[in-house]
Amino acid sequence: MAMGAGAAVALETAGTAALRDDPMAIVEAIEIGRATMRTISMNFFWALAYNVALVPLAAFGIVAPIYAAAAMGASSLFVVGNAMLLTRSYSSKANSPRAQAATNAE
Repeated sequence: MAMGAGAAVALETAGTAALRDDPMAIVEAIEIGRATMRTISMNFFWALAYNVALVPLAAFGIVAPIYAAAAMGASSLFVVGNAMLLTRSYSSKANSPRAQAATNAE
């Protein structure tokens, strides 16, 4: 990870770059990465659970196929909703008074 004031070579070769010179940006990047992985795992679980539960039941005629189709749509909405929650929680941190003070100090 390279910091914003780092050499151009470091910024080009780094996997990620913190645009601020604040070392807390690295901690925030790690937190965002971990939260993203949790969200991906949760999305995968629920999408799989919806589809594994209802698609075979619909295929064998136990439930109407419309319920399996609705489960697929619900799983897509759940994935989008989870992603939006992740975006909202971290964009509010970026607009916090602490982040604004760090930006104004530069």
